[in-house]
Amino acid sequence: MIPTPALASVDFASHPVYTVGGVNYKLDYNGGFGNTTIPGIVRISTPTQSNYALDFLGSYWDGGVLSSYNEYLYCDGDTATQSTESNGDVVVTCAATQLEPTDIWWTIETRFYNDSPLVRQLITFENRGSGSADLDPAGKGNDVYFGDVNGKFASSESPTSCSSLTANDHWVVFSGASNTVINGLAWQATGGTAWTAEGESCDSFVFLYPTLSSIAPNDKATWALFMATTEPSGATTGDMDTAFVAAVDGMSQLDSLNDTLCRGLDGVDLEGWGTCPSSSAPELANTGSTASLVAPGLIAGSSVIVGFIIVMTRRKIVRA
Repeated sequence: MIPTPALASVDFASHPVYTVGGVNYKLDYNGGFGNTTIPGIVRISTPTQSNYALDFLGSYWDGGVLSSYNEYLYCDGDTATQSTESNGDVVVTCAATQLEPTDIWWTIETRFYNDSPLVRQLITFENRGSGSADLDPAGKGNDVYFGDVNGKFASSESPTSCSSLTANDHWVVFSGASNTVINGLAWQATGGTAWTAEGESCDSFVFLYPTLSSIAPNDKATWALFMATTEPSGATTGDMDTAFVAAVDGMSQLDSLNDTLCRGLDGVDLEGWGTCPSSSAPELANTGSTASLVAPGLIAGSSVIVGFIIVMTRRKIVRA
């Protein structure tokens, strides 16, 4: 596949909606802080179902060396790029940015798949310093979390509920009781240990904690989340029950990496997933951008696949 030339910038300020592969995705525009976004997606819908199950997905990083950063990650549209590949996939990439005052640089890439349909979001941390970057997983200062509507829940270890997640859980599925989309969020493959959600419940908010202890000098870590979106055939609870069972069954497609999930990730190692086969892994570009200069600001279901990481502070969980 030959991509079209990337745009010089991305207009986050207009709060664009990407309709790709039969799903409507809203980027989480960081209103009031210029052309920036908390890079990710909120309130996913479809052209035929406007009621959402996911409110927002986010993360906060202040554990270990990042306690001096103590912030969310923001994407500046003026330095981000967007391209459309020959198969219709849309890719939005945030420029590599330093998490000052640390030596960690981060970037996020979001790929909206046109043919699956699938969306995948990756977050990469690269240690450009001369010493090891301690992430202190025991302190649980770093986490990914998501807010959902109250309704139906299931997890990989408990397919009929989500009342108490275990260390072995690697996905959850959730929806309203009726007449909403259904979302399934996977954070690692079967048997993966990059994240733990032990003891978490699915009522309203779920927290996932990375287990990586440190990043060595000149090394990097890439995490991936995948979310599937499906919808019931009608508005009743019975319609939802039928569609929900099918969505739970469909999560088995995320038990391990495959060519579709690895598209464009030649040789990239994904924490908790494994290494995508191929020749070489892309490096983060050495840009001059630093976090202090940037304004604050996937999965398989039965019919629609979505994957992403959205980052925002857990300390501001209440959304408008």
